[in-house]
This record gives sequence, structure tokens and C-alpha cells, in this order.
Amino acid sequence: MFEKHYLIQIDCLIRSGRLLPGAEEFMSALKENDLPYLIVSEQTGRTRVQLEEYFHEKGLETVSSQEFYTSAMAAVDYLLIKYPQFKKAAYIGGKGIKAALEMGGYTIDNVRPDVLFAGMDRNLSHKDYSDALQTLLNGAVLISTDS
Repeated sequence: MFEKHYLIQIDCLIRSGRLLPGAEEFMSALKENDLPYLIVSEQTGRTRVQLEEYFHEKGLETVSSQEFYTSAMAAVDYLLIKYPQFKKAAYIGGKGIKAALEMGGYTIDNVRPDVLFAGMDRNLSHKDYSDALQTLLNGAVLISTDS
């Protein structure tokens, strides 16, 4: 038999900034029954701590930062397996990408990175995208966390 774990998509708990009906009861039931879970998110703009704070603001006080797994974290895990020789990374996108890279042991290097992580950020400028393109032309591998 295998151990059961729950993967919960973030939008199943909070959507459009609102806590969904039953979300608080569901999360409480998981905690009370000591059932392991991860809350998965494609959001790369927030760190795990920021996600925890956001959940607490919305009324889910029992959720901790360690219970989040983001697309940035998944991309870093993939990279660690596929290209263990890569040690330097540049990124464009939110704080969540930088936090995931640092958690994975990468050095942030915007001059000669092995890899460029690209994620969603509404504040990126033409210069940011131009610099990213130059990084790719210099040989960095592109890893995208958002479509």
C-alpha cells in the first residue's frame, strides 16, 4: 500500500481573492486527521511566506509556508535533476522565482548564468526582456514557469 497525500490547487481554496465555501472546514479536517497535503500553485510572484501571509489574511490560519509547492519550485527541482552541473541562474519574474532558486542552491548571476528562469511579472520592461534575450543568445538555457 502507498501513503496517501493530498495535492490541493490553490484556486480550489481561494479564488478571486475570496475564500471559497468549505475551504476552511476542509483544511481543518486535513489537520485534525493528520493527513499530509501540499497546496500547489502556478503563481511565481509570491514566496512561500507571502503565500502563507495571504492565506492567513483570507482566514486560513492553519496553513504554513512549508505546505506550498509552486511552479517555480517544480522548475528548480526539474533543473536540479536534468542539469545538476548548472549552478548559476538569472531570472525575470517575481520574488517566488528568486526564492525557489536560492532554496535550490543556485547563485543569482545576471552576467553569465547557466540558465534563465522566466516567470510572470506585470512590471517587466522592454529592457528586462531585452536583457533576458541577450542572456539566451549568450547560451543560457530557458526555463519558463508560466505560459
